[in-house]
Amino acid sequence: GKRVSARIGKSVIRSARRNTYREVQVLLDGADTPGARATKFLEGSLKLFERWTKQQQQLRDAKGSLRMSSVEKKFVFDEKHEVVKVVDAARYFSQTLIEETALAANQAVGDLFREKGLPTIYRVHPEKDPEEIAKVAKGLEDHGIRVPEKDRLTGRDIARLIQTARKKPNAEALIARIMGLIERAVYEVHDHEDVATHFGLARKAYLHFTSPIRRYPDLMVHRWLWAVESRPDEAARDLKAEEFLADLNDVASHCSLMSEMAEMCERSMEDLKVCQYLHPHIGEKIDAIVVRVSPYGMEVRLTPFNVGGFLPTRAIGERAEVKGPNLVIKAGKRSLSFTEGHPIRVVIKDVDFVKLQVLLELG
Repeated sequence: GKRVSARIGKSVIRSARRNTYREVQVLLDGADTPGARATKFLEGSLKLFERWTKQQQQLRDAKGSLRMSSVEKKFVFDEKHEVVKVVDAARYFSQTLIEETALAANQAVGDLFREKGLPTIYRVHPEKDPEEIAKVAKGLEDHGIRVPEKDRLTGRDIARLIQTARKKPNAEALIARIMGLIERAVYEVHDHEDVATHFGLARKAYLHFTSPIRRYPDLMVHRWLWAVESRPDEAARDLKAEEFLADLNDVASHCSLMSEMAEMCERSMEDLKVCQYLHPHIGEKIDAIVVRVSPYGMEVRLTPFNVGGFLPTRAIGERAEVKGPNLVIKAGKRSLSFTEGHPIRVVIKDVDFVKLQVLLELG
């Protein structure tokens, strides 16, 4: 499963068939369906592809790479473009075939720039500051999750913590806290002497190359890869020029900022759709699950709608105290206790379309 060579070339792709992840998964599972029969002529190649992918996963695991799966929410719309349902997107192993291929291609291009001694824009995932790790670890101890005491955490350590968390009723909150051990990835310019590192993937000289139609750093790498291949001497001079490097660094920083802004826009759009979805249900009592507690209130999952909301402490009582996964709120002469992962009843009080919040109160 280890790469023995790599070849760069401009190419034209001729698609044998436009497959869906579900159709390929059905074929790999050996089911007899119309989709599987239509894809049958690709079975030999896809089975080999599946075997290669599993080998790549084993190699990644051995290096301490962080491999985790998350649930993606999908909005279902009616003919009037209104949200009628929020569902968990299906996850197939066939998706991993493409993911591992992208990782391999990205790495091959990064290695090429490194071997040529030329700078480019890399995807950098730094290690978390030890003091910040200590703070997160202390908080996780209150929830029965022990972070290994070692000089350097690896992706494998994080993955094991997540596996432990998945067995607990408040898994969603615990995993969110565990992710506090990981820094955000950014785009930076590096060369063969100052080699870029990626903590999560346990790789060096890794970059983004496979999605030039939707990520600008990929497009920049494409342009310079072609320049290096087609006019090597001139491209090498340009890439090493001080003025150009300063400009490339500015582009990398700008791309990191735009990536964060794009995520904020995406979250805001999702919040807007949730508000529109729940607006007709104002005043209804809803079954929910306490996802995460804090002194300010509770993040809850509205079970019938499969969306989240926030129940503030001030809507329940006056004083709040958090003890591990428990939130105790004083409401008059009463003390109310709420625990992560446990059911609760709430009322949709209102929807704020300015702040994009669903306002809840205790049911």
